[in-house]
Amino acid sequence: MKHVLLITSFPSSGYGGVVNQIKNLVASLNGNNDLFVDSFYMPKVLDRWLILGCMFVFNRFYNGFGTLLGIWLRQLIMGYLLLMQHKKYDLLHFQDPFIVPLMNRYKALKRDQDSKIILSNYALGSVTDEALFYKGLSNTLVQTDPIWRKINRWESEAYKTAKIIITDSKVSADLLVQHFGFDHKKIRIVYPGIDHEKYHQISEEEKSLKRINYGFDSEDVVITTIAALNRMKGYCTLLNAISLLNNSSRRYKFVIIGKGPMKYSLESRAKELNIQKRVTFCGYVEDPKEILTISDIFILPSHKESTSLAMVEAALSGVPILATSVGGAHELFKHMESAYLVDPNNPYQIREGIEWMLSNYSRRRDIASKAYEIVSNNCIISVMAKNYSDIYLNAETILPYNNLRFT
Repeated sequence: MKHVLLITSFPSSGYGGVVNQIKNLVASLNGNNDLFVDSFYMPKVLDRWLILGCMFVFNRFYNGFGTLLGIWLRQLIMGYLLLMQHKKYDLLHFQDPFIVPLMNRYKALKRDQDSKIILSNYALGSVTDEALFYKGLSNTLVQTDPIWRKINRWESEAYKTAKIIITDSKVSADLLVQHFGFDHKKIRIVYPGIDHEKYHQISEEEKSLKRINYGFDSEDVVITTIAALNRMKGYCTLLNAISLLNNSSRRYKFVIIGKGPMKYSLESRAKELNIQKRVTFCGYVEDPKEILTISDIFILPSHKESTSLAMVEAALSGVPILATSVGGAHELFKHMESAYLVDPNNPYQIREGIEWMLSNYSRRRDIASKAYEIVSNNCIISVMAKNYSDIYLNAETILPYNNLRFT
């Protein structure tokens, strides 16, 4: 039997779908007689108040310094707590690349010299890639600034140390290989897994009744988006697309779920475009399943994306998907077969997609059914656990990451 320690810097509660995914994954993995998986989480109070607070405060004075200090604190705390672990493990699976360098420096792996390190990446490329994508920092800054160079060195050390690197999309894998230059054969792609039994589809009659509870009328067209409110999620493009629908007689209701730094600017933009009555910003919702079940369309307008958990949840809820052709949406779905795919940053295509879907009910349902089939075969927790089990039990096997097959 192989003993695995799965180490995550996420706290044991909060963070929505990611933490639930990890907990469900560990439970499923321990159903395998050949594996025993322990999990180790960051204490929530330390993560929420010390690390994230530190990052927020100090980044206001110097962009990147708070990130560096937060990473260092996370390394220190997680490294110390892991030193208190007295079990011996065959595999150490880190969910945070910045813990690995500290573990090496403090010789925390000394008693487990034969242990192999596996590293997961749920981000879109490296931390510096995300700084470019989400914060809008210049490439020159992240390459020349001493703080960002330090962050990059820490992350590079982690990826070079890891025996296997797991990502949740091919685009993320390509970004990591391009950024750090390691052998692509170290990479495995495992799409995120959802506990599909918690999701269900309802009839049109049930949908109409549920909508009343949420304040919608039977004639309202409910279109939902779930994503963090940041610049890479394409919300400005979405709002522009909504404004192009102003002459439509349909009663559109756009529900935007998520929180982030762009909340107030997006609300102001909606007022400028005179669409504030059509758009509702709900903030963070812990469990959006019920809202998805009453939706007519799910939209993911991201400029860049890995594999969105919200998109997977929408497919499992039987909601037809309109998404930009990037990341996991591009890899999993085909245009007009399992999703309506559009180019990034193109509000006209989003408007056309919305109007086409609403004018073609039967095709829309066929698209939703096909997306459900694809996600059920690739993005549920049992499939994710099977893929992880194969990786754990065959850690010596090296396979190229691009041998992808969708069922």
